[in-house]
Amino acid sequence: MKKKLFTVLLGLSVFLIIPTANAKNMETGFVTSDQFTSEIVDRQPVNNINSVQAGQQISFFTDIRNMEGQTVTHRWIQEGEEIFSMQFHVGGNRWRVWTNKNIYDWNIGAIQVIVETEEGDILSQKTINVIE
Repeated sequence: MKKKLFTVLLGLSVFLIIPTANAKNMETGFVTSDQFTSEIVDRQPVNNINSVQAGQQISFFTDIRNMEGQTVTHRWIQEGEEIFSMQFHVGGNRWRVWTNKNIYDWNIGAIQVIVETEEGDILSQKTINVIE
């Protein structure tokens, strides 16, 4: 009997904790989608790519929620150096933004994009491999 009661209480506590965590995310803002893509059409990425060849252009897409009035930055990093960055003023409860980057021979290797708040908090980060 005690084992069944413990199992029920444990399940109930997990059920109560999950909505609290989601409520916290709803208050602080978050990224629902982030990806590298070869193209944006109608404010949506057309594909999700993990590698790109030198000589192409790529985009990094981010769908941001609950950050209206704040500023978000896309920082493109390679070998510890920032190679490009762009700030966005978030103008609504749901805000889709993207940056484009031409990829050159000297970009071969890993490139990371970090999405961060004005305070420097990281909302998301992804890496793409540049190949010859």
